[in-house]
Amino acid sequence: MPGKILYIEDNAMNMRLVKVILRPTDYEFLSADSGLRGIEKAQQEHPDLILLDINMPGMDGVEVCEKLRSLSEFSDTPIIALTAWATENERGDYIKKGFDDLLAKPINRFVLLTMVDHYISQQKTHAEGNDASLPST
Repeated sequence: MPGKILYIEDNAMNMRLVKVILRPTDYEFLSADSGLRGIEKAQQEHPDLILLDINMPGMDGVEVCEKLRSLSEFSDTPIIALTAWATENERGDYIKKGFDDLLAKPINRFVLLTMVDHYISQQKTHAEGNDASLPST
């Protein structure tokens, strides 16, 4: 099973762009157009990776990340911040806020695909390690 990606983004154009970039992959693409709907969708679908816009009305991306991290089921789920308002120099600030990485907009296709492959592969390896049964004695 290739993996599920949830993109939480209020801008329909950005949503379509990421969907088009990910279309050739085998990943299942899920979407939510607000922070609250994103949290609900995450709880229903249990994605392997969450792409999260920062600048959203109502509940912004940082608040969504904090809420997801407060739920034990998402403590290890990779969350990548997508924003036009941050620079690579601010990556550390976002990591301190609970994100695993930062992708600056405009979105670079190659960088997005590389990040997605890396974090889903890492998540699958982590999940397999947790599911491995102990040898019998």
